[in-house]
Amino acid sequence: MVEIWNNVFIQFNREADGSLKLLPAKHVDTGMGFERLVSAIQDRLSNYDTDVFLPLFQRIQEISGVRPYSGKFGAEDADGIDTAYRVVADHARTLTFALSDGGVPSNVGRGYVLRRILRRGARYARKKLGVPIGSFFSSISPVLVEQLGGFFPELSKSPEEVKKMLDEEEISFAKTLDRGERLFDGYVAKTRESGSTVLNGKDVWRLYDTYGFPVDLTRLMAEELNLTVDEEAFTAAQAHSKEASKGAAKVGTKEAVKLDVHDIGALEANADVPITDDTSKYSKLDSVDKTDCFLCLCLF
Repeated sequence: MVEIWNNVFIQFNREADGSLKLLPAKHVDTGMGFERLVSAIQDRLSNYDTDVFLPLFQRIQEISGVRPYSGKFGAEDADGIDTAYRVVADHARTLTFALSDGGVPSNVGRGYVLRRILRRGARYARKKLGVPIGSFFSSISPVLVEQLGGFFPELSKSPEEVKKMLDEEEISFAKTLDRGERLFDGYVAKTRESGSTVLNGKDVWRLYDTYGFPVDLTRLMAEELNLTVDEEAFTAAQAHSKEASKGAAKVGTKEAVKLDVHDIGALEANADVPITDDTSKYSKLDSVDKTDCFLCLCLF
């Protein structure tokens, strides 16, 4: 059975205290989008099997050189390539439309949602499709402009600006991903050596706080390895870090300086700032614990 239509009765608003309040106007959402209609007309079981996604899949295959899309799901998709096709195509569409509409990836609010979408898609591209990160999504975006630009003219207004934002985000994330995956692998090895299946929450927080490695991505990678995160320890480490930051900001008359991954990336690209030799961090896990907190200071 394939659902092509549903009815959603919009009647209440969920208030901040959890209570329901009647809306001044009530509506019925029929819940049938364009893609569902196309899949029904073309007699396909999935939206991804229609010609809506075909041009995107062809472009992804052209860039990556992997096998063609075969429509497998779950356990049947043993190599994860079909899943990667769907994730990348869907995320490319979301990013292209959102950025064309004026959205900007950032580290807060809706901008952070876009950043997380790009990072998740970029990791699938590299891990499952073997594609180098740097200009992957901007290579797919023109397909959408050509395919849908006539119906959505905003896609054709500033494609070069969209390309620039996509490339900047990918390049920045590539550095974060390289560093974070090395540390993550070390934490996984330490966890398994101890006979546990639960990653230390303090380590997970360090990946984010010191290196800008997304927590949701860490959880996803852990899940792929049948591991979980010690959420209680993570929350405690997060709270401790925030309290420490408040205290540091009050010391003396100077404000504390806190850099995110993009600030660090800008420093790394600055020829006047010497690059830190941090190879010792990866030689032994113990040395990582002792030195990684000094990364931001060393970059200066």
